[in-house]
Amino acid sequence: MQRFKCIICGKNIESIYFESTDSEHPESGMWDGGVVEILPMPYGSRLDGGVYIFGLCDDCIEKKYKEGIIGKRLKDYI
Repeated sequence: MQRFKCIICGKNIESIYFESTDSEHPESGMWDGGVVEILPMPYGSRLDGGVYIFGLCDDCIEKKYKEGIIGKRLKDYI
């Protein structure tokens, strides 16, 4: 089973179905309790050209949203 830790609190985020989680593209997998995403570093960043993979748990996303630290994109999913 593939696993990431939340970059804020360290909580484990585990793949729901290991077979659905491509080790080269974990951001496209299904995750229990959070999300795994890629962060490509753009021109201007000290880390320009680097691509990072990180996990963020549902609890921290909700907490940071309520604190106004992160926003929410409004889009209809039909």
